[in-house]
Amino acid sequence: MKKRNPCPICGERNNIYRCKSAMHKFKSWFFACGYCRFHSKKAFTRWGARRNWNKATNVVDVWDWR
Repeated sequence: MKKRNPCPICGERNNIYRCKSAMHKFKSWFFACGYCRFHSKKAFTRWGARRNWNKATNVVDVWDWR
């Protein structure tokens, strides 16, 4: 499987953690940056959390001025 990308906000590579949330009935997984505290969307599996992390971007909006 593809490796984890660096943090989309700060670019940190070494300080990223895989977290497991047990607050809901279904446990969910997500990745979080230990430097800027950015976290990915939650997923039901570790692989889904990695996919969400790799798809995350710092682009907020794309606007076409034409």
